[in-house]
Amino acid sequence: MLGAEWIGDLVQITEAELLRLPNTGRKTVSEIKDTLGRYGFRLGMHLPEWKHIDPARERSLVPNGIRFALSRLEAKTGESGAVTLQEEAHNVVSKVEQGRNLKLVLTLWGMDGTPRKTLEEVGQTHAMTRERVRQIEAKTIRNLQARWHELPLLDAALSALERCGPLVADDVATVLKENSVPAEAISASAILKAAEVFERRSAVAISSISSRPVVARPEVLELVRRATLELRRTTQSSGCTSLTLLQFGLSGNILISSDLRQGLEMVEEVVWLDAERTWLYSKRPVRNRLFNLVEKIFTVATRVHVNELRQAVSRPHRVKYVPPADVLSAFCTAHGLLKTSENEIVSAPALNADLGDLDGAFVRAFQSLGSPLTREELEDYCIEEEGMKVSSFFQRLSYCPLFLRLASGVYALVGTRVPAGSVEAAKRRIRDDRTPPQHGWSPDGRLWVVVRLSRASIQSGAFFAPSFVNEHAEGIWRTTLTDGREIGTVEVKQGIVNGLRDEFELLAADASDFCLLKFDLTNNKVSVQVGGPDLQDQATELGGANEETELDDFEESYTEDGDRSI
Repeated sequence: MLGAEWIGDLVQITEAELLRLPNTGRKTVSEIKDTLGRYGFRLGMHLPEWKHIDPARERSLVPNGIRFALSRLEAKTGESGAVTLQEEAHNVVSKVEQGRNLKLVLTLWGMDGTPRKTLEEVGQTHAMTRERVRQIEAKTIRNLQARWHELPLLDAALSALERCGPLVADDVATVLKENSVPAEAISASAILKAAEVFERRSAVAISSISSRPVVARPEVLELVRRATLELRRTTQSSGCTSLTLLQFGLSGNILISSDLRQGLEMVEEVVWLDAERTWLYSKRPVRNRLFNLVEKIFTVATRVHVNELRQAVSRPHRVKYVPPADVLSAFCTAHGLLKTSENEIVSAPALNADLGDLDGAFVRAFQSLGSPLTREELEDYCIEEEGMKVSSFFQRLSYCPLFLRLASGVYALVGTRVPAGSVEAAKRRIRDDRTPPQHGWSPDGRLWVVVRLSRASIQSGAFFAPSFVNEHAEGIWRTTLTDGREIGTVEVKQGIVNGLRDEFELLAADASDFCLLKFDLTNNKVSVQVGGPDLQDQATELGGANEETELDDFEESYTEDGDRSI
């Protein structure tokens, strides 16, 4: 307790100070005085030039060559020669303890062939208090650390554990055998305790992974802990992940660490999805976004090709990535679905997920009208029959996983067998329904354009601009109604006229109405009119009418883009 590790420290302690130490009586003090006297020392001496030196540091400065020479000398004299790791520990500890205390500390440290014991367990065996056992252990460690001990078998065991990477503690005996380290029933905990007692620097530690003790470097244990937490989070948000994505998320490095793979193989909640063990998910999270989507899909279909399934689950905007087809198949089978030889995923019977009001309305549209359907047909059913809001329709049109986009403006319910030629027939229906925009110059020198409005263009306040109009009217214009009132501004840029939502609302625009814009190039104003087919006739009477040859595909591209969704 007074830090007396050298004789120079001890002789400067007074007899009164010694007597105040726990478990130190007059008999002990008398023995110390007699021993010091034989060497010409006494208690209470003053050594003005004495400087305390850390014994551990001094031992670390001894060159390896001298250590090895001492080891060979001890082996010749029979002081440290040992056949097994346990014998090596016994031989060294027996130099400072004998009898009951020798057996006590070896049992406490797990170096007698039995598992390590607690202070209380050893105390009960030897009819001692827990504190007394601790005192004996502390005294033994002090005596052992008073000098250096060459322990080649312990050093070899530590080196073997450091080289093998993450290791289940129960496999230590196998590792020692593979590295030719003779040991009889010694645990990893006992080896690391020996390293602590004999002042060996160990690069490994023991920690619990999935309630199992694991031996690894502390930084590897921390990596596995962080990776497990990240895997749980990713499982919730994306369903599964790859080791490459996991490694990149943890370190910004895409090179997969072998320690990470070995460590995760010991985590019981991890499910591997391929033979190479590169894709995985955690069983622990209750919520799994990918399976929630799969469950929805198999509520409306019982058989889906894996490529079609992969396309469907990629539609929702919150899905960051979808695993490869073979991994997705393994994911589905891990959740109770079946895979056929034709690469189809089968659910028998169909699942029963809650589709929600919006997705349910789309499903009823396909069930009522069949597949495939055009966007306009879907729009009419969902808005007119189901009472869906226009903004909700176009949002779910882009993200709903229950139907697929077969062509521009053509959709089919997932898992549906689409008859040959039906997609081309739907595309012809689109062409028949769409009226190409017209444009020209009026006699008074104003540029005009007339377009047929859709729900998408009314909701967004934007529509496709013919290239001729874009060329001559690109920029920002002040908008006016037919009575001359100014409302706001509209921008013509990159082939789109944008900024007319307020004007459409004031003019009570509805789907299939026509919008006539007349650009006053002199005053930088544009007049906005909304009406029926008569408005188109009125526009053509202005003169110089030209028809845009390409069909208007603005609504499709506008609503399919997640960054510009309505």
